[in-house]
Amino acid sequence: MKAWNRLTVLVPALLLLILVGLNGLLLQLRDETIPDEALVEINRMAKELEKGKQMNELASSKIQVELLELKKTSMQSYMDRSRTRSVLLPAKQEGSFYRFTYRVQRIPSSVFWIINTTLLGVILLVVYLLFYIRRQIIQPFHNMEAMATALKNRDFTYELPQQKHRFFGKFIWAIDVMKEELRHHEEKETALMKEKQTMIASLSHDIKTPLSNIRLYTDAMKEHLYSKELICERLYENCDKIDQYVKEIMHTSNEDLFDFDVHMEEVYLHDVEVLLRREQERIELALISYEQSPCKDQLVYTDLTRLREAIGNIVDNAMKYGDGKWIHVSFYEEDHHSILKLENSGSYIEQSDAGAIFQSFYRGNNVNSHAGNGLGLYICKQLMQKMDGDIFMTQEQGSVSFHLVLGTL
Repeated sequence: MKAWNRLTVLVPALLLLILVGLNGLLLQLRDETIPDEALVEINRMAKELEKGKQMNELASSKIQVELLELKKTSMQSYMDRSRTRSVLLPAKQEGSFYRFTYRVQRIPSSVFWIINTTLLGVILLVVYLLFYIRRQIIQPFHNMEAMATALKNRDFTYELPQQKHRFFGKFIWAIDVMKEELRHHEEKETALMKEKQTMIASLSHDIKTPLSNIRLYTDAMKEHLYSKELICERLYENCDKIDQYVKEIMHTSNEDLFDFDVHMEEVYLHDVEVLLRREQERIELALISYEQSPCKDQLVYTDLTRLREAIGNIVDNAMKYGDGKWIHVSFYEEDHHSILKLENSGSYIEQSDAGAIFQSFYRGNNVNSHAGNGLGLYICKQLMQKMDGDIFMTQEQGSVSFHLVLGTL
């Protein structure tokens, strides 16, 4: 900006100097000693006089000739106040000179006025352009530079001046949108870190319960209070719980919470049905009607462990946000893909939420007081895409369906 300010001062100053110099040059040209056309005519007339012609024969309307008795030895030129010039040349008679008199054509004042007015107009135009460029181009660039510096420092409070820019209007609008997106991402990241810490703390606390149980069953074994078979069964159950908690803590402690590892393999759809039976048990324990249509025994390419996690999240949503009447499961084919459809009654999703339900931390308007963090469907989306599949949602009057597209060979 400082360099541009110096340029704004130097350019008009340079143009003014050019204007002054041009005026001086015009004045010098106006007062030129002998114009070329007059000098040529005088030399011609002098040669004619040397050949013997009389002065009255050579006189013209432009140049007059006189014979003077002066002691001069060379040509001399002078001009009086009436803009009349005279040139003296030696004559044949000793001590005599011819005086050739002519009138100088003055450069019209209108020429000076036009030239000066034009140059002043150019100077004013240049000054206007310099200030216009400074306001419309240079200043917005500096504002955007300040915005970029603020975003680099994670300062989302900086606001660009709200002005209509002919050249950068959409660009400045895009920067504002980008700032809001970055701010939203920063808030999401902060919430994710908090959720991550909370989850680790919760899982760490949950481990204490099976550890206490193991200690109690160990004491019971010493006292022979229960049969060995029952105690061993309970110990195995609590060890499995601890193992599961440790795995969840390790999974949650990863640098990227959603950087899922998948192990793809060829499985039959009947293997997927086995996963659904496990979900059926907890659905029916919640007194929700469950129906499942039979499927063809064909091969798909997926990770059963991750698929079970995705199905579990969908069932959790159906039980949490549905009306608790029924859940139906079916299979169908489309575009050479096997698709698993999980449909539940109730839980209508608003159109304004339908396009965003698979985003992280997004919770729709129908969640009411249900606890949650808005990650379930996002995790499903990430898992299905990792397994070369996908997930999408459809809904009809009174029901919502989630379709899990399974990978193909």
